[in-house]
Amino acid sequence: MLGRIWRFFTESPLAVGLVVVVGVAGPRLYLNLRPPDPLPAGFTDYTPDAFTEAMATDQTILVDVYASWCPTCKVQHLALDTLLKEPRFAAVRGFRVDFEDDVAFVKTHRVVTQSTLLIFREGKEISRSVGLTWAEDIRRQLDTALLP
Repeated sequence: MLGRIWRFFTESPLAVGLVVVVGVAGPRLYLNLRPPDPLPAGFTDYTPDAFTEAMATDQTILVDVYASWCPTCKVQHLALDTLLKEPRFAAVRGFRVDFEDDVAFVKTHRVVTQSTLLIFREGKEISRSVGLTWAEDIRRQLDTALLP
């Protein structure tokens, strides 16, 4: 019996193709079908009205351009969730922008990839990074942005 199963998976082009497809597409399929990650502390989902309203204030705004299938974004969220609970970052307002759904924001701000962090103050972008996952690197970026 095992010999027949082994021959099927090693000699059948269909089976080989199936193994390759599952091996390559399986993780991506899972990442697309799983529920969205919870918002980091202090974040809200992006809406154009809320973002425009926040930009009209002198508040520091952190925008996380996110995709549910992005493993880097998931690690960033862990760091952001920890950092934004720190008292010195209590005044930072966070927005999560969906890289695939919030196309207008992505085009307007020339975001080329998910896992991009943008920091705005007084209506202007003052900092941008891509792929930062270490809490210390993100802390340094936020500290620099909060300097007067």
